[in-house]
Amino acid sequence: AELARECDLSKGTLTGMLTTLEKRAYVTRTRMDSDRRRVTVALTPAGTASISDVFPRFNAFEAEMATGLTGQERQDLARLLRHVVANASAH
Repeated sequence: AELARECDLSKGTLTGMLTTLEKRAYVTRTRMDSDRRRVTVALTPAGTASISDVFPRFNAFEAEMATGLTGQERQDLARLLRHVVANASAH
């Protein structure tokens, strides 16, 4: 539940995503001994390598898509996209 909140996702959506990431060996899920309902999620070395590869390319793509926008326009776009994501999450 805490990770879902941090990611601004429903618990069901996060569970599905984690299942996919676990099948691809990018994350592991481990039940806590103290409370078997709680799960710890950790990146595997393959997950860390994937992030190290993808994030710089994604950030470059994102910067390219925002080329020509002023600083204020970028802030407005980010604010509006947060609204869109919040609306999508509600459905």
